[in-house]
Amino acid sequence: MIVPGTTPTKPFVVDADLSGLKVYLTFKNGCKLLTKTDDDLAIEYDNDPPKTTITAILTQEETLSFKQNSTVEIQVRAVDSSGYPAVATTVATETVDRVLLGGVLP
Repeated sequence: MIVPGTTPTKPFVVDADLSGLKVYLTFKNGCKLLTKTDDDLAIEYDNDPPKTTITAILTQEETLSFKQNSTVEIQVRAVDSSGYPAVATTVATETVDRVLLGGVLP
């Protein structure tokens, strides 16, 4: 669950070794698309069995941009500099809760 106005740390595990690939983590809520790339993510690789853990920290502004009482779709895509291989996960969903005191807290 994502609560608007918070700064959640969202880990996603992909059952593949994505080392050497540019990673994109996209959140979609209605028409709003938010994509984080390598520089915005913490990425850990494990070879036994092969998996990649991708962690994103969302800002207050980013979570406030999601519509309350809705669903966010989330997908990981990755590609190397030549365009091959290009991989994608299935789309996952997460609920956006509501918050009583809106806005960014100082």
